[in-house]
Amino acid sequence: MTGLRDRVAGRISEVWPSGQLTSFEKLPGGHSGITCLATVTLPDGGHERVVVKATPLGRRPVGRHDVLRQARILSLLATADRIRVPEVLLQDDGGEPYFVMRWHPGESVEPVLDPAGHLSPDIVQARALSAVEALAALHGVRVPDEPVLTPAQELERWIPTMHTVDADLRAGSQAVEAALRGSVPPPTGPAIVHGDFRLGNTLCTGGNVNVVIDWEIWSVGDPRVDLGWMALFCDPGNFPGVGDTACSMPSARALREGYEQATGKTAERFGWFESLARYKMAAIMGNNLARHRSGRHDDPYQEKLVPTIRRLIESAIALLARQ
Repeated sequence: MTGLRDRVAGRISEVWPSGQLTSFEKLPGGHSGITCLATVTLPDGGHERVVVKATPLGRRPVGRHDVLRQARILSLLATADRIRVPEVLLQDDGGEPYFVMRWHPGESVEPVLDPAGHLSPDIVQARALSAVEALAALHGVRVPDEPVLTPAQELERWIPTMHTVDADLRAGSQAVEAALRGSVPPPTGPAIVHGDFRLGNTLCTGGNVNVVIDWEIWSVGDPRVDLGWMALFCDPGNFPGVGDTACSMPSARALREGYEQATGKTAERFGWFESLARYKMAAIMGNNLARHRSGRHDDPYQEKLVPTIRRLIESAIALLARQ
């Protein structure tokens, strides 16, 4: 951390001449890298806040640890209309790559999972619709020169993760895999896909989304991947025991209709993408639980997710059966 702070401090004057780094603290979380909040003090006594994202020491800057790839997509999106992302201020591709972006105000709340009692139903609904508009805008941005993932390839990305899940928890997952593989819809797009698009990855004030954050797993692929993922977080029934039963998110159907209205396009075969989202979430949660149980990452909360993992697999099968 000291080395990272010194490197940022040595370059911050490129953004604010005579500015000095006066605070630097690591933020909690950050499973995909190091995230720090810093303060820059200006000669006139004013202050600017910035966020620093870095590849952890000892990690190769590939995949979700490739922070400069995140900086590239943020820089591209900063030039687009109607999709707001943090502004990239500095990049450094040294032995521990990092980039610095402008801090933005707002709160990050996932209403179905986080304490959200301070938010009225109207605010939650407004945020969800604001996020849908941002998602539609994202999917309208020109696509960068990247490999394009088809729906079938997106599915195949997550099958190895599911196979790391304890056998008793992945019961039924093979049936989901077979059904998904046997009914892959024709691709649409391509579009920039955030990969984890939901309210919990936005910063909001009131009913408005200020910026979309956490771009670790972005790709170019089918836009319905993002829409199906966001729809997963509309129903607390998908998260038994941990979901907020009073959650006032709009229904998945309302989310889809809002997206279709914003894009002017029909999200065909949406049930397939809803099922894929459930399979993907079950794989991620099951993998995290396996890591906890093996001692690789101590997080007792993961044990609470056992009913959710099972429900997600069961509901994925049910969704496919209704197609």
